Amino acid sequence: KTANKFINALETLPLGCFLVNENQQIYYINKQFTFLFGYTIDDVSNIDKWFDNAFTNEQYRTKIIEDWKNNCDILSDGSSKNITQLFQVSTKTGKILTIESRMSMFEGELLVLFNDITFQKKAEEALLETKELFKNLIEFAPEAMVVNNLHGKYLIVNNAFTKLTSYTPHDILGKKIEAISLFANPKDELQIKETLNKKLKILNFETSIS
Repeated sequence: KTANKFINALETLPLGCFLVNENQQIYYINKQFTFLFGYTIDDVSNIDKWFDNAFTNEQYRTKIIEDWKNNCDILSDGSSKNITQLFQVSTKTGKILTIESRMSMFEGELLVLFNDITFQKKAEEALLETKELFKNLIEFAPEAMVVNNLHGKYLIVNNAFTKLTSYTPHDILGKKIEAISLFANPKDELQIKETLNKKLKILNFETSIS
């Protein structure tokens, strides 16, 4: 009854999973596993079949197998209760998914959970690319430009700013506005801060720099 309850619980998981016995036989996969990867229990009835199907690049597969063996040893001797790993999996249709897996021991057998984070990773990569593009646009702009966070700390200064003020990135990055005597009139600095805190933007503000 306990085993049946456990299997029933695995069937309701939003994550793919399989169970591996001491002979490295995969004797159970849940519905989400097949939904994610397209493989049935016949396709991956043992761990070698899983490796052959899911990791088609031989060099990459060799690394995954080494990691698997090391992780099994770690879990077997009790050094860790679970192990999380990221890897690329080939589905039955040839699609490549970025998977976060978690291995753990359950009554002497291995339970492996699979979470598809492909969209998340692509979003993170797109965000990094956007940040890099934004940084390049600032740095190579013909006009003097800086980027500060909400606390006034300088995050980016461009070449035109350095030419105008003689402040280099080394001089200014990581420091707050008040630490740099940039404005000829200190009241301008205060007004800029107050306006940004209230409206989150400031346009056409004229000032003089020292």
